[in-house]
Amino acid sequence: MFAILCVLSSADCRVMHEEPPRLFETWADCEAASVIKFRDTLLIMEGTQYHSLDVDSYVNVATFACGNTLTSAAIRTILEKYNYAPTDTLVMFNVTSMSRLDFKVKYNNSNDFIPWKEDLLDFTFLKPHSSAWLGALKEADISVEEIVKRNTHEMHLLFEYLTENAYPFVFTTMEDYSHLPLIQKYKDNLVPLPGNGMFEYARSVDMLIEHDYFHPSGEGQVQMAKLTHDFIKKKYNIDG
Repeated sequence: MFAILCVLSSADCRVMHEEPPRLFETWADCEAASVIKFRDTLLIMEGTQYHSLDVDSYVNVATFACGNTLTSAAIRTILEKYNYAPTDTLVMFNVTSMSRLDFKVKYNNSNDFIPWKEDLLDFTFLKPHSSAWLGALKEADISVEEIVKRNTHEMHLLFEYLTENAYPFVFTTMEDYSHLPLIQKYKDNLVPLPGNGMFEYARSVDMLIEHDYFHPSGEGQVQMAKLTHDFIKKKYNIDG
């Protein structure tokens, strides 16, 4: 048995991305509905036999609209702070847009997208597009090129940490980043989605959400979950 530590990114909106999309009055209403949707999705995913991975526990620090800096910091800190053993831990994450900017700050309750409390991690990140985030962005006066450089550095830190400490890990990419040296270096751990990225794969099988024609639909997510499941089993010689 092993624990799965997972970090994936999601968009900040009040729309339940499904067919057809559902619009809610508040983000809280959408969040409540997403809990029900998650249970429904688990039922759909029964066909993936994901339980054959014999998971003992599941830790998810996914955050709405997060960037790669959050992903890198959250995974590395939790693994080290709570002594997750490489022998029974599998790390999964998504490499999102390299142009997303995260601002790490001392823990507070201002970002309700953050799923953890201060007793878990003593830091948080400013809520994207909030007044605090916009103020920090203005003060930083940073170019897109520099943001990409920072994100690339943070992902280098994550990949190196996982590799040096022998953690099993797999990852996906939001789009086709196969040309990036960073992705090429760790391509053996990249889930081989047709088209190389989630967007390209979902588009190729016509499983994008009509509302924004970018995010994969619910069925598209299920198909990617199946591909990821099969890749994990093959890569780490898991029977069942």
